[in-house]
Amino acid sequence: MKRLAALILLFALLLSLSACRGEDRVLSVGILSDRLPLAAEGRNGYEGFEIEFCRKIAEEMGRRVEFRAVTAESGLAEVASDGLDLVMGLGEDMTGSESVIRIGPYMLDRLVMVLPTDSAVTKAADLAGCRVVLRRGEGAESFLAANPALKNSFSSVVYTKDLYSAMLDIMVSDFDAALMSESEARWRITSGKMKLSIAAESLNGAGYPLYFAAAADNTLSGHVGNAIYALSTAGELTALSEKWFGADIFPSSEELRKSFGIILQEDAPQAGEDAESFPGYGSL
Repeated sequence: MKRLAALILLFALLLSLSACRGEDRVLSVGILSDRLPLAAEGRNGYEGFEIEFCRKIAEEMGRRVEFRAVTAESGLAEVASDGLDLVMGLGEDMTGSESVIRIGPYMLDRLVMVLPTDSAVTKAADLAGCRVVLRRGEGAESFLAANPALKNSFSSVVYTKDLYSAMLDIMVSDFDAALMSESEARWRITSGKMKLSIAAESLNGAGYPLYFAAAADNTLSGHVGNAIYALSTAGELTALSEKWFGADIFPSSEELRKSFGIILQEDAPQAGEDAESFPGYGSL
């Protein structure tokens, strides 16, 4: 009887310890929550490509994930103060704080030209004389501001709040091209079965990195990078991208390995070699 009671007590203790560990193993992620198809708040919580992506990362790491809506500024501040583990969805130019590091990009989201399927446009110079539509406050507007000669070559530039309607207008020849992010373009074309094409040449090569706290003892970025690399080599990232966008817009496994500083076993320092000559080794 005493032995049974001791076993029951031990089992209860193990359950308690397991619960405590489970509570601690949370990956807290800051997201910009108004950016379908990447992330948005729906009826049943957050949804979108980045939400599924983060859940896969957390599962690979043996953690559960919690999301918090942030702005670019508040997200970086919370990462710097350990309020969040990481922030995603920000551009590659969000720096300026020594308390935050940027790693990646984990995905590519180029600025592309959306065209009628019979368009002869293949590169930016071909847009001369075209009627072009874009949304204010996004990458396309900044790109044209930095390339005034290209903008001045268009016959007209129309700014809209609704790129979906603009894409429908392209199908009936009201516009010649829309400038927009590749993720949104491919998502709308795929999900809406739109008869539109994307020019082979992109206008820029923008991507999304991850932002972490820059503390010397913060090894989380390495663990996240390892999880992303494992998902990539297993083909799960390609499957996820094709589900949402109809194409793979992730960097290759090798590009991810390099951008996240992942050291493979065969690359690790051997006995007698100086580990400091292998940057990143031992920090992941």
